[in-house]
Amino acid sequence: MKFRSINIIIVLSLVLFGCSDELGKKANDPEVRAQELTPQFKVTTTGEGEPNRYSVLIEWPDASGTVRISESSKILAVVPGADQKYLHSKVPGGHNAAYLFEQLSADGRVLASIPLYVAVPADVVISQDTTLKEATTIEAERVFLRSTIYTYDKSLYITAKEVISDNALIRNFPVDAKAGREKTGRAGGSINIVAKRSRGNLRVYLNGENGGDGKNGSITVKGRHPGCPGSSGGQGGKAGSLNVDISEDSEMSIAYENIAAPGGVAGKKNSVPMTTPAEDAIHPPCHKDAVNGVDGLVGVKGKVCLKLAPSPKFICSE
Repeated sequence: MKFRSINIIIVLSLVLFGCSDELGKKANDPEVRAQELTPQFKVTTTGEGEPNRYSVLIEWPDASGTVRISESSKILAVVPGADQKYLHSKVPGGHNAAYLFEQLSADGRVLASIPLYVAVPADVVISQDTTLKEATTIEAERVFLRSTIYTYDKSLYITAKEVISDNALIRNFPVDAKAGREKTGRAGGSINIVAKRSRGNLRVYLNGENGGDGKNGSITVKGRHPGCPGSSGGQGGKAGSLNVDISEDSEMSIAYENIAAPGGVAGKKNSVPMTTPAEDAIHPPCHKDAVNGVDGLVGVKGKVCLKLAPSPKFICSE
């Protein structure tokens, strides 16, 4: 499963166009000759404080006269051409902005019109508790983590320019998750975060699924048979791994716990009636001298590797 939002930084070469008759009549006008050049427009989108709010910075070469800037037929500003830039704030994320730049002469004539289209990135915001049903990839300009994500045995991949966590929690299994009778617990999925920048507070719990309890032994004929033995509990599952790579600027505090999942408890000998379902009990025939099972082994801890800028290296532990 993928959540994807693509950030677009656009550098456009646009040929100015206008009224050809007007340009022909003014061929010797230095103001018009300037319009026959092909300028470079540089467009940069920058995330603001709230999710899906962006600033769009548009830059151009030095130009004479004034520039009138519109977006979807609404005039945003009229600025001197020599300013060479305009900042449009509070632009919605995921918005396809259609700008029109008009270069005006001193007497208000339109010397050239330039359309400019900008695809503003859409952020991904995880604001409700989420349980992964499959391996999940999240790709976006910015990813906001504001809730609890349970990965269970599925892997999570987050790739972004910036990851912002508001005390979010990512963990493998709920603390009470347990495998079926006698079974080994499932291993936790890997948690992978790759970003240029990060900030906020993130909690991570790595754990496997608890091992399943053993089956209890059934009560047999008193005085003639000591009862059936219980079976052994399953081993706890291996904890998932955590891999974080922040390459440019890390202001995020990551608190993690690497937990060895407990094994299942051994079943008890001669402890349940013969009417207990077979999936939960050991029934005759069973040898009277059979040894009772043992508790399952604890699970193995996962591997944690963190590279948080400005550190150039991963620091790993298990």
